[in-house]
Parts: sequence; C-alpha cells; structure tokens
Amino acid sequence: MKTLQSFFLLPPAPPDPPYNLSIVSCGGSDTDLEWKFQDSMSNFSPLEEFVMEYNTTHDPDVWLEAKRIPADKRQMQFKMSPWSAYSFRVRARNQMGLSEPSKHTHTQCKSAEARPYRNPSGVETVEEKTGYLVIKWEPMPLIEHHSDNFHYNVTWKKAGDDKVNSVEIHDWRQDRHEVKVDGVYEPYVVSVLARNALGDAIVDPLEVPGFSGEARPKVVPENFEIDPDVPVTSTSAGFRWDPVDTSQEAMNGKFQGYKIRYWKKDQFNTTLHEELIIIPASRRRRATPLGYNNKVRGKVSGLPSYSEIESDVVAINNYFSSNSSNIVNFSTPEGVPSRVEYLEALFRGSAHFLLEWGPPIERNGELTGYQLGYQKILGLSIGDVIIHRDDLPPNQQRANIDGLEPNSLYRIFVKAKTAQGAGEPYFIDVRTTDENSELAEPQIEKVHVGEHSVNISFSLSDKEKGKRTGSVYYLEYRKMGDHKWDRDQEAATDHFWLTLDQLEPATTYEVRVVSVPKESGDSGNAEFKPSEETRFDTIGIGAKKGSVLSAGWFIGMMVAIAILLLILIIVCIVKRNRGKEYKFPPEKDTVDEAPGHFNEMAKSEKNGVNTSASFERDPEKVPLEDETDSLEDYGDVDPQKFNEDGSFIGQYGDLKTGAEAPNASAMSSIV
Repeated sequence: MKTLQSFFLLPPAPPDPPYNLSIVSCGGSDTDLEWKFQDSMSNFSPLEEFVMEYNTTHDPDVWLEAKRIPADKRQMQFKMSPWSAYSFRVRARNQMGLSEPSKHTHTQCKSAEARPYRNPSGVETVEEKTGYLVIKWEPMPLIEHHSDNFHYNVTWKKAGDDKVNSVEIHDWRQDRHEVKVDGVYEPYVVSVLARNALGDAIVDPLEVPGFSGEARPKVVPENFEIDPDVPVTSTSAGFRWDPVDTSQEAMNGKFQGYKIRYWKKDQFNTTLHEELIIIPASRRRRATPLGYNNKVRGKVSGLPSYSEIESDVVAINNYFSSNSSNIVNFSTPEGVPSRVEYLEALFRGSAHFLLEWGPPIERNGELTGYQLGYQKILGLSIGDVIIHRDDLPPNQQRANIDGLEPNSLYRIFVKAKTAQGAGEPYFIDVRTTDENSELAEPQIEKVHVGEHSVNISFSLSDKEKGKRTGSVYYLEYRKMGDHKWDRDQEAATDHFWLTLDQLEPATTYEVRVVSVPKESGDSGNAEFKPSEETRFDTIGIGAKKGSVLSAGWFIGMMVAIAILLLILIIVCIVKRNRGKEYKFPPEKDTVDEAPGHFNEMAKSEKNGVNTSASFERDPEKVPLEDETDSLEDYGDVDPQKFNEDGSFIGQYGDLKTGAEAPNASAMSSIV
C-alpha cells in the first residue's frame, strides 16, 4: 500500500519578528543586548540583517533606529547618551521587507549624568529690529542636556570693547534674546554657552560677530525715469536712476541694492509689486556718481498689460527700504489675456461635452473671443490638437464640443483672445460616455406664460448628471385632450431654456422637454428622453377663459338694450312736445297791448279743423295746449302740414273740406 504525500509551496514573505530580546549589561554609557531568531522564521526568503530601535523617557512615543546588525549576529553593544533611560526593540529584514518589531525590553537601561557635550549651534545676530541687538540660536533637545538644571548663558560685547554682558536663559526651548541698544547697525561679538548642574559644556562656545538692528536708509534714489534705450512692451519696461551712497552710515545697514515698485494707477494697496535689483559688491559705490554713464539701470517683467502704471524705486539694506524716489507714470500696450478663471464639463454625452468657463482673470486688453479645442488621449500619448471653435464671441462662456468618439478620453482646452493673440490654455481631461448607456431625463423648472407664447426653463437633476446626456433639446407640446405631440423645431444646445410661439390664447396645453443624442429635426427620432409633461394655460380672452362680462352674447344684449332705451327716450320727447304752447308775436295792425299781456289761441269745446268753431274769431287768442290731441281728431287734414313733433309747418294751406282758412298773416307767424 502506497502512502500519498502532498506538498504545498508557500510564497516568500517578510520574516517573523525576533524574540527574547534582553539587556545583558547596563553600566555607565554602554549597554549590551541579545535576542533569538530561527532560520525557519525567515519565511522562504534569505535573511539580510537586523535593525535595533530605541526610545527614551524624554520622548517615549518615538522609536529611533539605533544600529543595523549583520544577519549572522544575535547581539550588539550600544552607546547611550548621558542622563537618559532607554528601552529597545529589534526587527528582522529579508528581501521581502521588514518584520514586525519584537517585544520591547522589560527593563530600561539608565545612563549616568555628564556635562553637555556641545553648545547650541546656529548662533547669529538678526538686524530686523531698530534699537536692539537680537541674538538667535538653535535650542538643544532634552536628550543632550545630560543632567538637571540645564540652561543657556548668552554673552555679548561691542566690537573692540572689553566689557562683556551676559544673561542666563533657563527655558531650554527659547531660541533668541533681545538687548536694547542705542546705536544703529553697530558691530558686536556674541556667544551662547550650554550649562547644566554639573557645569559648562565640555567645549568652549564660538564667538560670533554680528550687528545691532538696521534702520531706514538715509539716502533716496534720484532722477528715476523710463530708460529710453529699452522699449516698453505689454509686460516689461526698463528704468534708470542715479545711484546712492552705499556706505553703512548712509544706508543705516548693509546695502543690498534697489527695489523697483510698480502698481496700477490709483490701486497701490491692491496691485503693488516689487522687483529686486541686486547690485554686486564689485559695482557698489560709496557716493553718488554724476554723469549719464553712471546711471543705474533695471528692467521689470510681469507688468500688467493694457494698464496705466505708476512706478518708483527705493534703496534697500537687509531689512529696510529708503523713502521712495519720484513716481513715473506710463502705459503698457495691449497684450494677450491670462488663463480663463475655470473650465468645467457640465454634461457628458457619448459624442459631445457641454463646457462652461469663466472669463480670464487678467484681460490685458479688449477680449475678441475664445478658442476651444481638444486632443484625444491614447494611453500615455496625446493626439494632435483639434481646434473645434475659433470664433466664439467674448460674451459667450458656454459651448458644445461634438463629433467625439464614445467612451474615449479627451484633453479639452479653452483660450481667451485679444487682438494680440490667444492667452495660456486651461486644460481638463474628460471621458465621453458609452453610447448604449441610459439617457439622462431633463426636468422642467419654470414656466413663464403669455397670451400666444410660453418660455420653458429646464435642467438636469443631480442624480441625472452622471448619465449620458443629449446634445440637443426640443420642446414637444399638445392641446389638452389631444394625443399627438408636436415638436417645435427650435433647439437648445448650450442653454437650458426654450420658447413656444403661435399658441392660442386662453387654451390649456401640455408641454415636455425631450433630450436627443444628436441634433435632428425629425420629430420621429428613434432615440430621445422626454421629461415629465407640464400643464399650463395661456392668458387672454377665449371660450374657456372669458367671463360673463366679456362674453359676446352679453355684449350684444347690452348694445340692443341701449338702442331700445334710446328709441324709448326719443318717443317720450316726441309725445311730450306734441301740441306744445307756442308764443306769437303781436300783429303790427292790432291795438298795442299792455306790457306782459299775451295773446292765446282759444280752444273750443269741440276741437277739429272742419268746424267753424274750432278757433275763436278773436285773432288775439290761440288754442290752449292739449297733449291728448291726435291727428285723427282733425279729420282728413293732410299730415304733411305738421312737422315731426306735431307742430304746424308754415301756413295751413288748402283744406280738402273747403273750410274757411284762418288769417294768413296770423298763421304765418307760428314757429
């Protein structure tokens, strides 16, 4: 019977951590350590070395590398810093990496006290404060104090003076000391000594030369002007001026050079820039030389284009600037604009991007438009530059890039332009979507209704923005109750509003926005994504919106009533004026009456024109008014003898019955 054995090949890995780390001896400033590690713990990768680490009570959370030990060793000796308690741990390393650390030693090894081994480094004077001697140094860490009562002893004296001044600084973290002095930029000698409870450092401190604080230079550059030999460009200009006395007394410090300052006119606080003109020591002068050939010259770059500029120059020492020279005014010509403020792909489709950008931060002239282009990214290589649009107007900050390939990465750029050319491009990398992915659904936001038109604003919700978007949007609408949607041919590509015109007033409509992957005027396009429909009513007068007061039948009825009322009023006036009393002027051949006497026509008991008694024969009288009279009472009198209101027209004329005619002269006076 055969025994079947299985073998498993394990992959190599970092070693297991060493074990049984212990302190063999601890005395004075040295300690001996040992540990254990088996060859099988190397995990199928040759062991390379051990790494010993330590920490101290001064900083127990930080482990530092102490020493690297060959792979065949299992012990080491370590020299400790005085007045410190040490803990240790060890790691193993192979080709696969470093193992986890071993357990740290259970006991600490404490070293003996000692004097400091060194003094602070980096001792210097800083001339930044007028009227003070400022001494600086680098603080010493706790592990280098070596005993209790650690402090610094700072000394200083004037150069050439035997009097030494000193002060003790007991805060070991302090790194400077300031001494008030009378002079400006006077030479001193300073030093910093480390000291603890056992005494001074085992080495003497270095004596470092230095100076007290500087002050504003006494001299001012003169005759500052534009250099006629250097043309002013859209971003640069040359200047020249008389040099200053560079002595320490005149400069109140160490002369370093000049500083040309420039700013936009009336915008000093917000647009100030400075350009250092460092003068080499070989060219420095102690006094101001005279003559054209001794002018100091400097050129400034980075000026704002198409701007009114003001500029001056100052002399500088290490920390201070002199008063300014005279101010020079000049203008820079038009240049190219800076980069646009931002560029963003608002929406992505399978063959297009809808892009938006901000205007350039610095126009540097009159903007003439924008240039929009792209490059296709293929792995680590980038394709040729394709200029998609070079005619975008300066007020347009949104546009489509179409004609792209699905699921492809592109580098998009936009440049602002002036008459001087295009500025720096702003780049973004964007990937098109898959052509088979779901289309994003538009969402109607606002509806502004008129009598014959409606304006629709729409957007894409946040949850839809990661989806494939259409490159063109249309409006579809129908009257309430209709089943067929009509598509308006006005399209939106780079904006999110559309308008419907030629609508009927006072009519209810339904409208929706449809997203189409590629521009097409065909309302039956096979692929599109509609929004939810929205209902609205156009304003104006119509069958559904007209009130009773505005209805046609009501208006007609009111007009008819008005006409009837007018006829009734006319009839009433006619009946009221029929047979009205008339006043006759007295006849010339009658006897004069007394004032106030009126002649009246007498009315007989029986009225009628065929009766001889119809009127009294007295010509002074006329018939009294009787509103009940009618034409029938006069028999066959010709009605043409009367006017419209029933009064007589002139004379009576011939009577058909042959009745006696009244006095012609009296009748002719009737009006």
